[in-house]
Amino acid sequence: GANINMSSNNAQTWNGDFTFTGTNDLNLGTGAVTMGASRQVTTTAGILTVGGIINNNAQTLTKVGTGELDFVAQAVTLNGITISAGTLKSTSGILSLVGDFSNSGTFTHNNGTVVFNGTSNQTLGTSGTQAFYNLTINNTGASGSDNVTLSAPATVANTLTLTDGILVTTSNLLTITNPSSAATNGGSTGSYVNGPIRWNGLNGAGPFIFPTGAGSTKWARVAVSNITSATDFTGQYFNAAYVDHNTLSAVPPYLYTLSGVEYWDVDRTSGAGSAQVTLYWENATTSGINNFQFLRVAHYTGGSWK
Repeated sequence: GANINMSSNNAQTWNGDFTFTGTNDLNLGTGAVTMGASRQVTTTAGILTVGGIINNNAQTLTKVGTGELDFVAQAVTLNGITISAGTLKSTSGILSLVGDFSNSGTFTHNNGTVVFNGTSNQTLGTSGTQAFYNLTINNTGASGSDNVTLSAPATVANTLTLTDGILVTTSNLLTITNPSSAATNGGSTGSYVNGPIRWNGLNGAGPFIFPTGAGSTKWARVAVSNITSATDFTGQYFNAAYVDHNTLSAVPPYLYTLSGVEYWDVDRTSGAGSAQVTLYWENATTSGINNFQFLRVAHYTGGSWK
């Protein structure tokens, strides 16, 4: 007839799948959890709280049922997580995954950090928009096999940290809702966003550096600054020539030639604010730059370059 809280430090060994059918909540305490194999936990009504450390990077946890499973604050390390139904409330500490994250239910981020730190390709998503508080990409696989791919749109409420590996968003948008210019670390040659990334900027915010790139080797940032009013911007880098880069009728006489190597797409997604745009080259040779004195930024609009 009431919620039950177990004593705080009872260790648990999960040697099989199990179902919690109680309508009152059950808190299993803060004892460490050992999983004998990949496990399915079903909660059908109330909230089942597991507050202990889980350190099983070879095992996958599957959440089933309309109830809720809570991780509270301790570190949780798993191979992968599948949320088939109901709610999984993440730890407010660090949730580390070396495999995939699949969510067809509800994932509550709980102000924690989700780290993708596998050594081969990982996927993130399934259906609906995936919401994270802090998201860290640290996939240490060899180049070309160290991608974390969004299979559904995702949002980051606080900080996106790119340490190692490529975050692929080509078909699904990643949105950072934190208006701070420190909402991402800007990436590096070994870790960036391949595909579109959106930032919800506020008046006067910035500079915000989009950690953009393409393929498995090309890091190329773009930034917006001095925003005049609340405005969302989406940035993406393309390691290819723009379709009209060599159409003479579109090139005014004050531009000698246009890049046949790369371009950026910076779109004002919502709002009406203006901003200054900064393009970065990380490597002059790969960007085809050999004369800095006459370098200009051009914008294609209305059928011509400005």
